[in-house]
This record gives sequence, C-alpha cells and structure tokens, in this order.
Amino acid sequence: MSEKESNNKQIEQLLLIMQNSDNMDEKEATLNEIQRLAGEGNDDARLVLAILITEGNGVDKNPEKGFKIIEELTENGNYNAKKLWQHYILPELVLLKI
Repeated sequence: MSEKESNNKQIEQLLLIMQNSDNMDEKEATLNEIQRLAGEGNDDARLVLAILITEGNGVDKNPEKGFKIIEELTENGNYNAKKLWQHYILPELVLLKI
C-alpha cells in the first residue's frame, strides 16, 4: 500500500468516526486530527473538514464555507472533490434554486 493510499484510508476512517461515534472525546480527538492534517495541506483532510463544516458535525454549521472549500478543491483537480461536487452538491444547489 502506497503512502497516499494509507493516508486516504486514514482520512476515510476519521470521517466514519465523526459521522458514527457517540463518544464526544473520541469525536473531538478525531476532529483535531482532521484539522491538523488539513492544516498540513492534505487535500483529502480538507475535503473531510469541508463535509463536516457543511453538515455542522463537530463544528459550526456553515454550508457556504464548506461548499467553497469543496469548489476550491475541485478547481485544483482533487478527484474526490470533483465527484462529490458533481454528484451531490451541484444537484442540491440546483434544487435549492428551483
């Protein structure tokens, strides 16, 4: 397993903890780790943080800020962000404008 694959697996596990854990201490430690990785420039961690911001999961809910981060990652060529934008966010935005 490459380092990138290992990092992606770690990020996926952190997101699952944030979405599924009822243990507040565990969620706080997980959020701190996601924020640390995002601060180091890990785009997948930035994507997860954007999802959490959009949902208000462990952080203040701010969909506009979350969408902006995802859009920025998409423009920079992040495959996962492009997929998320294309299949989930863009259709949601279209529905909100109707």
